[in-house]
Amino acid sequence: MEPVGSNRHHVPGGEGDRDRPFEPPGFAVRHTEPVGAAEYDCPDDTVEAVRRRIETEPRGESFGNGRFVRNLFESARRRLAVRLVDQDVQDFELTIIRPEDITP
Repeated sequence: MEPVGSNRHHVPGGEGDRDRPFEPPGFAVRHTEPVGAAEYDCPDDTVEAVRRRIETEPRGESFGNGRFVRNLFESARRRLAVRLVDQDVQDFELTIIRPEDITP
């Protein structure tokens, strides 16, 4: 995540097929959605919610940090969509992940 302004962070997206040569064998099989298909902004309070969520996750023998963060991000995207589905929003609001989008 890259800082953007004073109170937002930017989750950079990929460039589509240009990034695919860097995917390891079997990557597409393990991932249900393209990585970096869009770009998202996260206000500071969202970043703090993510940090708290990561810190409180139990780390057993099968814990995988990359897998956990990917699942957390995919869940946040789904919760963002559900939160906005019945609202009249502007385009830029479709890419702002809020603390309530982070799974408890």
